Amino acid sequence: MHSININLFGYENYFNKLNTLLEKNLLPNSILISGVGGIGKSTFLSHFLTFQNLNTDQKKKYLNAFCFDSYDLIEKLLNNHYTNIKILKKDSDSQYINIDQVRKIEKFCSLQSFNNEKRFVYISNIEDLNINASTALLKILEKSNENIFFLLEKNSQHNILDTVVSRCLKFNISFNQHKMNNISKKLLKDFEISFLNNDLLFNKFDTPGSKLDKILYLSQNKINDLSIKDIIIFCLNDYNKNKNHQCIKYAIELSANLFFNNSVLKTYSLKNCYYEFIKYLQLSLRYNSDINPAINLIREFKN
Repeated sequence: MHSININLFGYENYFNKLNTLLEKNLLPNSILISGVGGIGKSTFLSHFLTFQNLNTDQKKKYLNAFCFDSYDLIEKLLNNHYTNIKILKKDSDSQYINIDQVRKIEKFCSLQSFNNEKRFVYISNIEDLNINASTALLKILEKSNENIFFLLEKNSQHNILDTVVSRCLKFNISFNQHKMNNISKKLLKDFEISFLNNDLLFNKFDTPGSKLDKILYLSQNKINDLSIKDIIIFCLNDYNKNKNHQCIKYAIELSANLFFNNSVLKTYSLKNCYYEFIKYLQLSLRYNSDINPAINLIREFKN
């Protein structure tokens, strides 16, 4: 299953604004795209960059529906096939984007472009840069060529260097709850996934991407029909086996839904029960210790 959808939902206005600025030569060289995780920033930027390599007829067709004919065009982008675009993101086995990766971008920027064409650097999750990489990037931004555009994607809950932010045009992506729900429905339909009709699986902070990820996790592990308690226990046991921190994230979200969406649980003692659960998890993660106290607390909980 592809991580980027061939359809772009909800971003039509953002797309047109960014593209119009580019076409009129009014787009600054550094653009910061900020929004909560899972809201679709990666899909938006992947579509925008892929669009730049379409011919005139293809562009007209795309703008009618904000959809590509096939995934091949996006796949070329993600595989760094286009010579005028570079994508920078942390390696799967690394915690950060390091300075050596940024130096490759510096080399890309120093090369002469063919026929003076526009070039783009897309940095996925700029908050993943370590301090040395951030400093190196700042120097590149300060002296960037006028035909090179930096698209910096940032999750709004994380901080980056103020000096980097100050050099960027900021696009803050946000959707109201109604629009996010509509995007979620369209996204799940595209992925041929049924929406799970259980209010305890989701909360008001869930984005279309986080809903999709959660449903995929439940479906792939065939646990979508279990009770919320059993799903939380499964997530914790999965973390025990595979050390996948996403499982912990799901366990915390689902436990909050379980405790605070139950009207009986709005008492002081039961709120304390939730905080006790979080404390067990934090201790386990900090000291790599036994996670069974958290599992037992959920297992013994009566709802």
